[in-house]
Amino acid sequence: MIDRYAALLAMLRTLKLPAIAEQVADLARKAAKANLTHEAFLYELLQAEVPQREQHRITRLRCRSGLPAEKTFHTLQLERFAPLIRQQVERLRAGTFVADAINVVAVGRPGVGKSHLLAALAHELILQGHPVLWTPTATLVQRLLAAKRDLRLPQALA
Repeated sequence: MIDRYAALLAMLRTLKLPAIAEQVADLARKAAKANLTHEAFLYELLQAEVPQREQHRITRLRCRSGLPAEKTFHTLQLERFAPLIRQQVERLRAGTFVADAINVVAVGRPGVGKSHLLAALAHELILQGHPVLWTPTATLVQRLLAAKRDLRLPQALA
């Protein structure tokens, strides 16, 4: 006779559903006691999985981005910026410029907070699910020149 519970856990792990695998027994007991429908039980299972997946995705995007972890809006002193810039920053935080493919360029004297501001915006974009690459301009130019030399520039730009 098949141990259905063990088989269920194995299938959940195969499908990469760790939060459901972790909570299925407890939620099944609660569903039986509460006489939940199949749909309600499935809903409860997915309620356990979705937030964990989203958190893992954000963590993965942060790791891959190369962003300085400490440069966020929590550490940025927005009051140092002019009111017009602060207003523009609030619009940029929404992230609509990404979907509209609008470039953002920050220009100013050294030490005024351009990098910190852009890193903070990048952190916000990651929270919205957008991938971000943080790299020094010189490194980016070197990578692109090497790709051009190796005749793989279109792949590097993709």
